[in-house]
Amino acid sequence: MSNNTKKFVHGAVLLSIAGIATKLINMFFKVPLQAFVGDEGLAFYYNPYPIYTLFIAIFITGISSAMSKMVSEKLAFNRYEEAHTIFKYMLMILVVLGGLSSILLFGLTEFIVDIAGWDPGTVYALKGMAISPVILAIVGAIRGYFQGMQNMLPSAFAQIFESLGKVIFGIGFVMFLLSMGYDIDYAAGGAAVGLSIGVFLSMLFLVVMYGYKRKSILKKVKEDQSGNAIVFSQVFKSIFTIAIPIAIGAACYTMMNFIDSFTIVRELKHVGLDFAAANEMMGQKIKADTFINIPMVLSVSLVISILPAISEAVALKDIKQLKEKIDIASKLAYLIALPASIGIFILAKPLLQLFFFSDPSGAGVLAIYSLSILFVIMAQTYTAVLQGIGNVYLPLINLAIASAIKLCFNMMLINDALYVKGAVLSSVIAYGSLAILNYITVSKKTNYKINIPFLLKGFISTLVMGICTYGTFYFIQKMTSIAILQIGVSVMVGVLVYGILIILTQALKEEDYYYIPQGERIYKIINKIFYRGR
Repeated sequence: MSNNTKKFVHGAVLLSIAGIATKLINMFFKVPLQAFVGDEGLAFYYNPYPIYTLFIAIFITGISSAMSKMVSEKLAFNRYEEAHTIFKYMLMILVVLGGLSSILLFGLTEFIVDIAGWDPGTVYALKGMAISPVILAIVGAIRGYFQGMQNMLPSAFAQIFESLGKVIFGIGFVMFLLSMGYDIDYAAGGAAVGLSIGVFLSMLFLVVMYGYKRKSILKKVKEDQSGNAIVFSQVFKSIFTIAIPIAIGAACYTMMNFIDSFTIVRELKHVGLDFAAANEMMGQKIKADTFINIPMVLSVSLVISILPAISEAVALKDIKQLKEKIDIASKLAYLIALPASIGIFILAKPLLQLFFFSDPSGAGVLAIYSLSILFVIMAQTYTAVLQGIGNVYLPLINLAIASAIKLCFNMMLINDALYVKGAVLSSVIAYGSLAILNYITVSKKTNYKINIPFLLKGFISTLVMGICTYGTFYFIQKMTSIAILQIGVSVMVGVLVYGILIILTQALKEEDYYYIPQGERIYKIINKIFYRGR
């Protein structure tokens, strides 16, 4: 096992922890927002939200990942001057692109609301989000530079600052506007302004971090004797040949939500619902997103961490290191995604009752939607692998096919029988198609083959975990009516059972543990307890 591979996994773990912390903080945004404005008010805020997440995909997941790929390739050969030049030029380009995006988005808000078929009150939330693209562009450039150095700490803390700002200012504005007698559409606009303030705080943190590191960075740049130079046109060209394809390819979850945003309300109106009823049903899907997004943190963390790590292995022509990274990324994704999917499926109703107690409707929507978690995480992991080895256009083809499948099934399944359940069912089908297509492509390009015994061990462990989780919840709810105890005890039992079964079935080998932070120490303890020191 190489130190670089270990560094990649440590980075992924760090981003995953920060991402989960961020999603938990975000619960203090969405839950009170729903309590204040209801499902209809949630729709005012979250109908245009996929536009914001599209810019997240472009500037944060996409362009910053592409930049980290380019920077890591240079740093693999200690070309510090070239890496820093890429950062400077990319920052200039992104500020211009982000600024133009903000101006266009603000100017076209009414037009976008009209063609999307949203309630006219949605315009306030969209205007509140319009300032974000230019800030996200700066955030993406700085994060990409640090990620190219395989330093994930700034990105991790930046996420937390953004979420804290969103909660404090977003909910603060909602409470203020409602207390002043404004309607829920204005309150949703206030929440969107709070979102933009959170992004701004994230940017400030990263600027300070770069300032702190700048002296040591410039010292290495000055000592660089490689003699190579990067010209502006090279970086500008890379925006279109590398960054944009990676951004779109990495945006599968965003793309599916984007399709939902522009079709659900429109199709529900076609089957006879009015704006209010359609928005309330859209609100059920939005509440489901809250829980789906938590394990989805893993896919984003793996994409961000694995892309520069694989790019470095390719640049060094280290086939062994490349296969190590693909294998451990696939194992981590599968072992977390599958139990998360089944766990949310089993606890869908009590989760909604606990967090959205004022209106816990939508358990069926969440249960169906949870089945997509495994597929989207595996799909995005394999997308990052393909992008890391230089095949940035193949994931686009696969995503285009999956998006077409999603759109077609939305048209067929959003009907007067399934309503919004049809949309989440079509997401499961589309994500499953994308995961299969991406795996086939990775297999052809790298000769990587999925380990069937490993998959079976993970599946059996998850199945037993699910039975134990459901059984525990069934008995606990007869003993107490406190929802947080019912769910908390059930989850802890499920995690414990799953962990023990993964150990007993030896789904992970000894060398796999060494990729995890403190993995060697963890394996020694496991070996002593479960394998009797073998």
